[in-house]
Formats: sequence, structure tokens, C-alpha cells
Amino acid sequence: ALAAALDAFRAAALPDTVDETGNVYTAESLLDALLGCFSVLCEKKAYRKAVAPALDELCASLVCAMELTAAQQRSLAGDCRSFVAPESDSSASVRATAQELLDTIASSGVRGLAACYQAASAGLQQAEAAWRVAADPARSTQERAEANAAWWRRREASVAAMAAVAEHAVLVI
Repeated sequence: ALAAALDAFRAAALPDTVDETGNVYTAESLLDALLGCFSVLCEKKAYRKAVAPALDELCASLVCAMELTAAQQRSLAGDCRSFVAPESDSSASVRATAQELLDTIASSGVRGLAACYQAASAGLQQAEAAWRVAADPARSTQERAEANAAWWRRREASVAAMAAVAEHAVLVI
């Protein structure tokens, strides 16, 4: 449910707003702030129990949050090197915040690490299913086009999620 809400939130294309002090608020900045709240809950031992029942769903939502948006895809099309460049503090993104939160969850123990990998594995399966739709000539042109536009984003986000927590997996093994 949280992952579906995240997809709907991003698709809504909410307009940017500016407050009286000149601060600009975008859908991405709102989502980044929300992930920051979850980060505090996951970092503080006293609050972890509140997050524990929804850990699997939270991790799945974080993998979704790591997907490139259409705007990010357009900006990367002009400069592919920026895709692999490290993010600076001034260009923090929802993707970077989601990666950091996955890292925090994975560092909390085996249960957190398992939830992260389960979410990333599920993302890879979803990407595979979408790819199959995109490659199926029996599907309508619209179905194939929608699947073709999305499958690689989910796959890339899932692989990035696995990379974000790989260090913790090595420590557990």
C-alpha cells in the first residue's frame, strides 16, 4: 500500500510551492522529508519497534523511491556521467535518502538486512515481469510501451538497493 501511494504521489506531478520566505517546496522535497522521519524512527532504538511490523513494506517502498523519475531520466540523457557521479550534500535526492535509510535498516541486524534484500529481489521480479510484457507481441501496443518505459527503472533501483546494503551482507556472512 505504501509503495502504491508512492507511485501515485510521484505520478500526481504536484506543483511546486513557494512560502513567504522564498523556500521552494516540491513533491520530491516533501517525500525526502517524509523519508527523513522514517530514518529517525529506524535509527533510534526506542522507535524501531514501531517500524518493525511494517519493515518489509517500508523496504519495498524505499526501492520504489530509488527509481529514477522522468525528470531525472531526461537530465541524465544529456550527461550520462552524472548518473555515476557521487551526489553532493547540496543535491541530495529522494534516491540518496532512500539508499541511506536502507543502509540504516540493513545495519540494524539480520532481520533488517533480510527485509532489504527481499524488497530488492521482489523489485527484480517485478522488473522481469514488466520486461516480459514489453517483449510480448501478443500484448497491445499501449501495454508494451508502458511496460517498456518502466521495467528498467525498477531493475536499476533494485540493483542499486542491493548495492547499498551489500557491505552489511558481507559482514553477516
